[in-house]
Amino acid sequence: MAPLGGDPLPVDTEVAQMRTRHVLSAGHIVLKQDLEPMPQILRGEEVTVEVRHGAVEIETSAVALREARFGEPVTLQNPTSHMTYAARVIGQGRAAVIE
Repeated sequence: MAPLGGDPLPVDTEVAQMRTRHVLSAGHIVLKQDLEPMPQILRGEEVTVEVRHGAVEIETSAVALREARFGEPVTLQNPTSHMTYAARVIGQGRAAVIE
């Protein structure tokens, strides 16, 4: 019996919100280190953006130029003007403009 090189993924693991870190070949035993949680924002994804200034708050959309996880900064692009700006990830497919 050959060693696995890591801990096998438990059968009851919820993998719906996970992705592989690398290509897995057929018959490969999936190990814990083969998977990672999906980022809240993916590159090229349309993102809902909250913009607040004082008592005024608007919600708009933009396209993510890179992937990012909760709390991380992400560069977004306005789909109409193509201008880019920074925001912070606040949830699944959601970001808030950084002032």
